[in-house]
Amino acid sequence: MKKKIIAFTMIELLVVVSIISIISVTSINWFFNFLQNKELNLKANEISLYIDSLDKKVKNREIYDYKIIIDSSINNSFISYENIYDTSKNIILNYNPTNNFWTINLNWLAWELWNLIIYKDKKLFFSDNLLLSTSDTVFEENYNYKINSTLSWSTDITKLNTIDLIRFDKESSLLKLIKISSNTWTTDIWNLEIINIWWKKEFYNSWSLLNKNEVYLYFENKWKENYLKLIK
Repeated sequence: MKKKIIAFTMIELLVVVSIISIISVTSINWFFNFLQNKELNLKANEISLYIDSLDKKVKNREIYDYKIIIDSSINNSFISYENIYDTSKNIILNYNPTNNFWTINLNWLAWELWNLIIYKDKKLFFSDNLLLSTSDTVFEENYNYKINSTLSWSTDITKLNTIDLIRFDKESSLLKLIKISSNTWTTDIWNLEIINIWWKKEFYNSWSLLNKNEVYLYFENKWKENYLKLIK
């Protein structure tokens, strides 16, 4: 008596292999999407943590004020100022998108000696005494910079404000700011200024006050889009 052989037909095998392939591809895509979204969220949250640290400084009276400028035309970095409102003498950082360089301006017309110090990722990058009111500087893409300065005339020394140039993503430069919005459904705003003066925090759009308690920064990372909500 012949034994009955139980086996899959070719069609059944093809169906099983196809199902396994579809599940595998879907799982891999889901996993990579999960990793990319997690990376985007982590990098975006670093910005929120940085702002929180400045809020804490103001609250603890370590600094008098700060101003953060986030410009959608400069999609890879933002500028942070500390103690810019407590003195009439300060330094300002301006970006030239045409030539891709930054200009450091001394907001003071008197002919005083200007000691300019620039740190590149916490290492000394530039230090000099200047009698000029401006300095053109090329900052590399994958570094953060801190700018300190003092004015001196005779024995009178005036400490100026501190500037931080912070990259959204130093490692890969793939995290890009694509738009800023005051609501999830309203039209975009091209410039956001976050100003906290002695624990009074406001959002501005190019010096125009935004009567909003929250704003949204939309980022793109490796073709994935997500947003960071900033709360006043």
